[in-house]
Amino acid sequence: WDGSKASVVSTSEGETIKDIDGISSGFIIGVGTDLTPPGITVYYNGLSWSNYPNVDITYSLNSVAIINQNDICFGGDGIFQTKRGSFSKIVSTGYYVRDIEYNRATGEIVAAGDFDGVHIYNGIRWKSFKEEITNSSTSYFGIYTVGNKVFCVGRNNSQAVIVIGTRN
Repeated sequence: WDGSKASVVSTSEGETIKDIDGISSGFIIGVGTDLTPPGITVYYNGLSWSNYPNVDITYSLNSVAIINQNDICFGGDGIFQTKRGSFSKIVSTGYYVRDIEYNRATGEIVAAGDFDGVHIYNGIRWKSFKEEITNSSTSYFGIYTVGNKVFCVGRNNSQAVIVIGTRN
C-alpha cells in the first residue's frame, strides 16, 4: 500500500501464507502450510522479504505471535518457539492450533484451535482449557486479546461460537 493503491510485493509458488504478525515496519513474519508440510516462514526487514531462518518448516505452522525479535511463538501441530535463534516444540497440544496471539498488555500468550483446544501461557507455564470451556466439537479459528479480555471465535458443529474470557 503506497497510500493510494496496493500491489503484490512477493509471491511463492505452491505456498499459502495463513498468518502474519509484526512488532515494527522492519520486523514482520508470515507463516503458512498447505494441507501438509513443508510450510513457509517469511520475514520482512522493512525493505524486502526473505525466508525466516531457524524455523523447522517440516512442522505444520499456521500462526505466529511475536513477543520480541528474539522470542517468537508459532501455532500449528503444537506450539513452537524460536528463542534466540533456537527452534523447538514447547507444547504438544493434541489439537491443531489455528491461531496464537501475544497480549502485549498482560504478557500472556493464547493459542486456540480444534477439539475445544485453548492454551494460555501466563508468563510462567502453559495451561490447557480443553473441554473446560465448551466441548470437543468446538473448533476455534481466531483470537483477539485486549486488556484483560480474551475473545475466541469458531464453531461447534454448525453453530457459531464466541467465547469471552476475563483475566482475574
